[in-house]
Amino acid sequence: QNHLLQVLSLLAMERPPVGAQIDGREESDAMSDWVRDEKVRALKSIPPIVPEDVLLGQYYGYSDDPTIHDKNTTTATYAAVRMWVRTPRWDEVPFILVAGKAVDERLVEVRVRFRDAPFAAFGHDQGRSSSFSSGGSPLPQNELVLRIQPDESIYLTTNVQSPGFGNDGQIMNSKLELNYRSLHHHDHDHDRRGHDHHQQHSRHHHHQHRPHHQPRRQQHRPDAYSRLLLDVIHGTQSNFVRDDELRAAWEIFDPALIAIEEGQGNKVKVERYERGTDGPESAEEWIRIKSKSGSNMGYSAGAIPQ
Repeated sequence: QNHLLQVLSLLAMERPPVGAQIDGREESDAMSDWVRDEKVRALKSIPPIVPEDVLLGQYYGYSDDPTIHDKNTTTATYAAVRMWVRTPRWDEVPFILVAGKAVDERLVEVRVRFRDAPFAAFGHDQGRSSSFSSGGSPLPQNELVLRIQPDESIYLTTNVQSPGFGNDGQIMNSKLELNYRSLHHHDHDHDRRGHDHHQQHSRHHHHQHRPHHQPRRQQHRPDAYSRLLLDVIHGTQSNFVRDDELRAAWEIFDPALIAIEEGQGNKVKVERYERGTDGPESAEEWIRIKSKSGSNMGYSAGAIPQ
């Protein structure tokens, strides 16, 4: 809950008032307060969750743990929640939060799914883009994906027409990606190759030239907790939860948690799922209905390498 809402608040917050009066404080202290003020405003714009907007699951074998005495426990190991951010920017845009244990992959990412275009971008059909493709199956919606862990990256998925004349307007889904790991290795290798080429060129002419630039040193990418420790040393607090942010987070979840524990949320049943899967079988349909859109997780034909 805590980590998910921090990510949500960073996505939904408005831009801090950079350039405002600092009132004699250090600029880093003022910026930390501005960022956290906007995060709290975003959280306070979220109405409390209702049980109807919650899907719970538990993987088979959870109660086999010897430390769990209640073998009939309904403790959830998977949860999907829909919530709303009632601000002018995000009103009527559903936010779906999903977290689970013993699922198929360890992954933390944000998917911003764009609305359908009014008309199909390709072909002669004048239907909506979500219901038309030359192959007869719905087109995926365009997405902006922020991969937080592992392999930090940012990519945009979009539908494009296959090149050539023989594809009869076939639509494929393509990805524009910025991957921090591959980008760094590419730059490092490029510098190293350029340096080696220059040395060979210098030897060919029997005299030495000073290289135009030295190859950049390979930098270590610190993990999240290393960055937080560095923030502590520098006195930067923007990435830490403030007490009012914590209270606002609990005000969102508490009513639904209490209702479910007291049996008021009769519609919320803990569904079982196999270890190593992506959660309960009903999850994909539940997300489709609650988000008012289809799932883009299962791209086909190798259009998007996962």
